[in-house]
Amino acid sequence: MMRVDELERLIAALEKCAESGEPLRLSRSSTELLYSALSADLAGAGQFDPRDRADLFQIVIVHNDNTKGDTILARTLNIAIAKAMFAASVKQYHGRTIRLRQGDYTIDEKSS
Repeated sequence: MMRVDELERLIAALEKCAESGEPLRLSRSSTELLYSALSADLAGAGQFDPRDRADLFQIVIVHNDNTKGDTILARTLNIAIAKAMFAASVKQYHGRTIRLRQGDYTIDEKSS
């Protein structure tokens, strides 16, 4: 069973690496913990049609030209995973507007 303090430390390390762009070296136990957490998130996501869930966190590319809707990059039920995915997306899609939202509520938005 996952220990919350271990998972919180792993999330903090992932966020730090996402912000700095530095690689993260994971121990075997950290790799197993991350795998378990992501597997649990995916297992939970498989129990519903994600398009029907307003409580999902979404990471999207905002299209400012109004020719089409936002492009959804990722969805999750876990805010910590959403924040890590948001930080990584901001770096990956440099020069684009990236938004972290839950339903119609915008949690964070960055244009780099």
